[in-house]
Amino acid sequence: MEETQSKTFETLIAQTASRGIRCSFKKSKMVIPWSKEEDMMLVDAVKKHGKNWEAVSQCVDGRTKKQCKERFTQKYDPSITRQPWSMQEDMTIITAQQIYGNKWTVIQHFLPGRSPNNIKNRWFSHLVDLTPKSECSQTKRLSAFVPSNAVFVVVESQDSL
Repeated sequence: MEETQSKTFETLIAQTASRGIRCSFKKSKMVIPWSKEEDMMLVDAVKKHGKNWEAVSQCVDGRTKKQCKERFTQKYDPSITRQPWSMQEDMTIITAQQIYGNKWTVIQHFLPGRSPNNIKNRWFSHLVDLTPKSECSQTKRLSAFVPSNAVFVVVESQDSL
């Protein structure tokens, strides 16, 4: 019987090889919600190990260092602001994105209290559609951020193209 199955499989391969059929497997990502116990273990582990995510993940069974870092940053990090976004923050994101592109960790330096992930999510969920798709103006923008009492000023120069 094993010989018959082997020949059948070989026949199947020979028949499908000319059709360009390929087998592929995609690793599926299973999302398991965090329990209250896991959250408590996470907070305790961060108190003990700081932001050494490898050590923290060893204290939270079944969670990777990436999961621990993301959960703590998004939910418990006291340095991250969870207040509604202000118009000034939105304008800073729009201006900084025009200069730096999607370099969210760079843009974060202009928005204390906001994580790069929060800034990225704000950009794509609320702000990306408010900006022009292409710059067709006669003004060549040479812009720079100049901190002035936590307000960022955009400096432009008028150069003919």
